[in-house]
Amino acid sequence: MRVPSSKLFPTQDRIHSGNAAPIILRQNFEANRRLEALRQFRKTDYLKVPLEQLDVAEVTNLTPIGFGDLRRAAFRERAGWEYPIGEGTQGLAVVLLPGVAEIRGNYIRAIAVRARVDVLRGSLNDAMDKICIGLGISKHVGETPFVVCKLNQAASASDILGPLEELIQHPASENQYWHLAGIPVPFVVTKPAIQLETYMWEKTVTELASLDSITSAKQWDSRRRKGEVQL
Repeated sequence: MRVPSSKLFPTQDRIHSGNAAPIILRQNFEANRRLEALRQFRKTDYLKVPLEQLDVAEVTNLTPIGFGDLRRAAFRERAGWEYPIGEGTQGLAVVLLPGVAEIRGNYIRAIAVRARVDVLRGSLNDAMDKICIGLGISKHVGETPFVVCKLNQAASASDILGPLEELIQHPASENQYWHLAGIPVPFVVTKPAIQLETYMWEKTVTELASLDSITSAKQWDSRRRKGEVQL
């Protein structure tokens, strides 16, 4: 079945070739240059403020993000994060993922709040565009191959879906049926990440590979005394 074109998600008919990851990571750097505005933005959960009480000027001043670059990233066909997996690297359990948290904290939530502002103003096409960007970026976050990234993807998408609910309820909103049908289901696919983390622990704690050979309490105690198994 052909996936319908959607204004709410970057469907295949609108995708461009290329890698979104460098664009997203560069945005993290740009966001860090505006730390004071971000600190002020994070003091209030603007996603929970009633729509009619949003201070449009305040929100706009505290969310100076580049929608042009974010749109470019959202509409790329893939996000290659280049983590050292399957290259003989030991200790995958200590791979750091600082950029993942920044993606949501720095601008996924900012995109969602700005979409709420558009709904409040009645600029529904602008709101749909921002929701589309947010869901596209969230999808790319999920292309990082770790469970914590899948959780971040789900949280990011949840942030974006709040303004979508408000958009649908707006009296001037068009019928969103086919636009919603273009959003992938399931949106978060966890199986590959869970499989990777099983492999990750086997490579990081090599003793796990021989646990099946321990069949008695005496053997467990012997292995523990040798420091081969930590209990």
